[in-house]
Amino acid sequence: MSAVAQQIVELADMLAEEEQNLPYEFIKRIVLAWDSDFTKVTPMEKVR
Repeated sequence: MSAVAQQIVELADMLAEEEQNLPYEFIKRIVLAWDSDFTKVTPMEKVR
């Protein structure tokens, strides 16, 4: 994981659990806007 990704995770982790969905949805929208064909799964998603 890159240093920036780690910082994003650390910042989101500081939020109350019920507030963590907003940054998650925001980042998800950015990724999908950047690459609308985004279909890759993470290793954890592949296991699920």
